Amino acid sequence: MVTTTKLRKYSSVALTVALLLFSVLFLSACDKNNNHLTLGNLSDHFVKCGLKVESVQPVEPAVLKASSAMAMTVGGRELGVYKYDTGLEVQKKRISRIEDDGFIYIVGLKYPVLVNGSFVMIGAHSHPQKTEIVKAFNSFK
Repeated sequence: MVTTTKLRKYSSVALTVALLLFSVLFLSACDKNNNHLTLGNLSDHFVKCGLKVESVQPVEPAVLKASSAMAMTVGGRELGVYKYDTGLEVQKKRISRIEDDGFIYIVGLKYPVLVNGSFVMIGAHSHPQKTEIVKAFNSFK
């Protein structure tokens, strides 16, 4: 026979386990860790989202102290995309600062950026297809 005290104890344990499971699932669903993805994956994702990617070419990542970079032409305008390796503490701190600031400087000129996990994009703010580009970039996981 189960006593009221034992029943309360089991209910308390079950509630604690349920809350822990919910927390783990919720936090993992909100994780922006897309470090395992590549610049090629991003351009493929843009195409899947209905954007016409006209060309993709590598660019020098050292300009923003990134791991890799590309220029992607969409709608006749170039977008700069930089990937940081968040497995490296120095790059993880750098992308965190960029995300907090919301902009970067290149040759003394200030550019607004979008940040999604390990990726930084330049050029979307003034692009005619800004809404579609932002939506595609933010859904890249």
